[in-house]
Amino acid sequence: MRDFTPYIAGIVAADGHLYSREVRIGTSEKIFLRFLRTNLERLGYDPRIEEGRRVWIVRIYSTQLRKVLTNSYAIPIGKKAQKIIFPTWLEKEELRHYVAGFFDGDGSISVYNSGTKGDWGPYKTIRITFTSKSRRFLAELRTYLKSVGLTPTSVKKEKEVYRLKMYSLENLKLFRQLFTIRHPVKLSRMSSVLQGELVP
Repeated sequence: MRDFTPYIAGIVAADGHLYSREVRIGTSEKIFLRFLRTNLERLGYDPRIEEGRRVWIVRIYSTQLRKVLTNSYAIPIGKKAQKIIFPTWLEKEELRHYVAGFFDGDGSISVYNSGTKGDWGPYKTIRITFTSKSRRFLAELRTYLKSVGLTPTSVKKEKEVYRLKMYSLENLKLFRQLFTIRHPVKLSRMSSVLQGELVP
């Protein structure tokens, strides 16, 4: 479970919030909620679950974990959108687990039809998307993804958030190879796309 702390850090960077003595993670997927609770308990924490209108909140009362997330992963207490930075200083494997956690928190995979009808269209396009309120964070993530052989597009603003996207089956295959995705729903979706079962 050594790799689970950087993974949790990635999730908190995407979908979490830090207080001085508490770590909170939000999720709309009950199956992912169970996964988080089980693995946090294995690490010795006692997560409490709070049900909201559209999400469940995992609450971990641990000053120790909060300090690790702040000191080792630069996740600030309180609002993090303009303060969070991508942790380029982490070791290779730690960084991969961190990115996997961030994707499980705020990433998505989709397949859609593109092109016009005719000899070459429409055709299916695979898209991997990272979302954040921090342009700088995604720009640093983009640099990192390019360094490991992926080909992300530039960061673009869409309404109130920024998005970083990658296209193509080749990108998805390499992404799956490099990063250990644990979110059950996203992992199932990724497998379906790779096996050609998911259609727009």
